[in-house]
Amino acid sequence: MTISTPFDMTSWVTGPATVLTRTRELVIVSVEFKGIITSNHENKVFDNFISHFVGVSRIKDGQVDGRGYFKLTDLDGDFIFTETTAFGPVEKPTWKWKLFHGTGKWEGINGEADVSTTTTRIPLEEGTWRAVYRVIGTFELPK
Repeated sequence: MTISTPFDMTSWVTGPATVLTRTRELVIVSVEFKGIITSNHENKVFDNFISHFVGVSRIKDGQVDGRGYFKLTDLDGDFIFTETTAFGPVEKPTWKWKLFHGTGKWEGINGEADVSTTTTRIPLEEGTWRAVYRVIGTFELPK
């Protein structure tokens, strides 16, 4: 038996962005974020988790193809991994999370979420990336 739990969180992240190439036709960039999560849901799930993300994105012909992985760690040191994808027009790609692995109390986690950017991001240049994301979804844990 599994129980479905809703969540609504804000992920505050910052970290280095490395541009592999930046031409009119093609941009490839890698990022590594660290940050903190605050819960917007009354159940406060994921509140005060810390996050660590690594990812790579390609922008070609105005279309984003991005993928990366978050490690979300709770106050007890247990963690959850998510696969993050971004596809579509560079102005408004579709961002998704898939929660697929956990340790301790999160072992067996499975879930999905929609991600939206809530800040205006700095231009995609070499240096530091800062962003705030809203993540809304559900997860299940085996009981």
